[in-house]
Amino acid sequence: MTNDEENSEPIRDFESEDEVLRTMIDNTHDGIVIIGEDGKFEYVNREACRIFGGTEEDLIGLDFREKLVEEDRELVSKRFALRREGIEIPPVYRFRIEQKNGTPVSVETRVELAKDDEGSLKTIAHVLDVTERERDKRTLREVQRRNRILVETMNEGLTMDDEDGRIVFANDAFCEMLDYKREDVIGEKWISFTKEQDEELAVRKRRDRMQGKSERYELVWENSQGEEVPTIISATPYFNQSGEYVGSFAVVTDVSLIKEMEKTQRFYLDLLTHDIANQLQVIMTAAGLIDCDLPRYYVNEARDDILESIELCNRLITKVKRGSQLRDLPRTKVNLSDAFHERIRVLKRVHSVEVFTKGLDEDIYVIADELLSEMLWNLLENAVRHNPKPEKKVWIEVEVLDDSVEIAVADNGPGISDSRKKKLLDTTKRRRGVGLMLVSQMVKKHDGSIRIEDRVPGKVSEGARFIVSLPLAQD
Repeated sequence: MTNDEENSEPIRDFESEDEVLRTMIDNTHDGIVIIGEDGKFEYVNREACRIFGGTEEDLIGLDFREKLVEEDRELVSKRFALRREGIEIPPVYRFRIEQKNGTPVSVETRVELAKDDEGSLKTIAHVLDVTERERDKRTLREVQRRNRILVETMNEGLTMDDEDGRIVFANDAFCEMLDYKREDVIGEKWISFTKEQDEELAVRKRRDRMQGKSERYELVWENSQGEEVPTIISATPYFNQSGEYVGSFAVVTDVSLIKEMEKTQRFYLDLLTHDIANQLQVIMTAAGLIDCDLPRYYVNEARDDILESIELCNRLITKVKRGSQLRDLPRTKVNLSDAFHERIRVLKRVHSVEVFTKGLDEDIYVIADELLSEMLWNLLENAVRHNPKPEKKVWIEVEVLDDSVEIAVADNGPGISDSRKKKLLDTTKRRRGVGLMLVSQMVKKHDGSIRIEDRVPGKVSEGARFIVSLPLAQD
């Protein structure tokens, strides 16, 4: 006898076709049961015994309804009865049973009716144990739920595009970042929301992703209001199970605050190396004159120059301190009218200026912080300090709109040319003083806006008009 003959299972001889069929049914992966008219098991195969948790002796003659968990018993019993009455019932459905030891099992059954030789109506059910499948589905659903929560609550934007660069998914953070609704971005090419809309860039990025390259790079978007949104992109390609490129994921991090801080740092550095350095040079030069044997009026002028330069340096330092506080102050409801009246009194006393007001007779509340008064002072001081006329005039007009307040401060100074208006509001370059820089920062913090016009439309030489918009505090 060979080793193969020793190790092989003996070949069984079947005496009849019935025995062949019974053996096949007994060894199938489906649980198979036959239930009589009274609802009792008349036949169970080996797999059915495993599923229902008992031996053939335990189950035969037992009412199948006793194996159902209480929550499913009424529904399954009703279906059993209706099917036997000839009413069409879905043949495949799921329910739960309870094994002998109390273990719950989820099953999927496929049911049909058949008559035996004596005409009795039997219910034949193929039973599959889907407990693990149900558990895996629940686990998957829980993972998906957690992932959805993670994606929708993350601070960074998250997008997915297809092989053509069209956005197929965008989380809330990305939509809020660009101030668009989700339906506005889904289906659109991501490059169309960028500042430059550089199609060649999109082609290069797509080629890199198709080659399996992940990368980080800077990208400037443009929100629905036309404002720039600087970001850092972390892009990763996505391939399906066949290895085909189907798109990419991108985590989009808004770095506006960082860019603004870098811009502020450059501004302050320029301030130290230019404005304050100039004043120190004036002080040093004037101090040198004091030591010289010069007429008294030269010494007096030198002393006045020193005091004026020191005062200017102090004002610059004070404004820089205000700017450093800006980020930490909470936004709250502030009385704009009171703040304006207080600053107008100081302006008249310090600069002997004539002030005309409109719209400040009643209390007006805006969303701002405790530096609102400082912002108003910078606007008023800007209107006076750059006005060489002996009779200085300032016009203040406040208008309440639906959800905002427009503050206009105009003067009768030399005015500002159209080209310089644009340069003054260009935040990327140093073309303005500290006061206007602070005003711009404060306005941006409070989701407002600022623009410059001629006081008299079309007549630059008649003076300038600064218009600031701030959110109105709702009652």
